[in-house]
Amino acid sequence: MSHAALLSDFERKYFWWEPVGAASRSSARIIAEAMNMASFDDIRLLEREIGYPTLVDTMMSAQPGWLGR
Repeated sequence: MSHAALLSDFERKYFWWEPVGAASRSSARIIAEAMNMASFDDIRLLEREIGYPTLVDTMMSAQPGWLGR
């Protein structure tokens, strides 16, 4: 599965509200929401497909409110 396809799948799965304004959600925002809400299996899928360094970068650069736990 490509990164774009995985992120698109996670966006459909973990966002139930429409994006604000005309801009689409960033990859970082989708990854952060998946990290916040996903099952253990989906987190492991993110690690395998997106890579641990990207997950760390996402946590370090997350906007307030993106990660709640």
